[in-house]
Amino acid sequence: MKKLIIFTIVLFSTLLQQIWAQDALLQKNMTMQTTQFDAVLSRTENNIKAFVDNFNVKLDGAKLTAPKVVSGTILQPVLKMSVKKCVFIVCQTIDFDAEFTLQKGPGACTLNYILVGDLRRSSEALAKHYTNMNTGICIQRTAQGATASLNVGLIRAATYKSGSVQKEIMKFMKNQADGIVESFSKVMVLNGVTQIN
Repeated sequence: MKKLIIFTIVLFSTLLQQIWAQDALLQKNMTMQTTQFDAVLSRTENNIKAFVDNFNVKLDGAKLTAPKVVSGTILQPVLKMSVKKCVFIVCQTIDFDAEFTLQKGPGACTLNYILVGDLRRSSEALAKHYTNMNTGICIQRTAQGATASLNVGLIRAATYKSGSVQKEIMKFMKNQADGIVESFSKVMVLNGVTQIN
């Protein structure tokens, strides 16, 4: 009994650490109309590069110093770009270098995915604070097509430290979360969804 209690406390503590280790950026719900539910999902799973190709950088005060470049494979695309952000007279250049993969996971919906954006190859200013930009995608089948819930968050690195640089990175990445949601909507339409609300 004592071992069970200790195990439960350790498990609960680990789960809390995982929850606290993520900074939420955006949560978005949408309904999708389609008569081709299975075909839409098949096309989506087999072309992750479409998410990156249809992603538009959101600058909001930052300046793009190196344009968006997409490389990698259709299932493991890589997005690279560089931006310069200035606060008063202090400027910081961030090299964004993310490899994306789509993973199926457990969950309460018909289909549960995580679009993982691995940030560890990015410049030190970004990578020392965050390792991943993850988008949880929960798709529930309906009579008209499906509903989707997207949760975009940043996974903190072991070297994460709150401060002015981290806050500016958070602002920049929050804008990119909007871009991910927009990209998801575009990809769903390209793959056969007729209407998104």
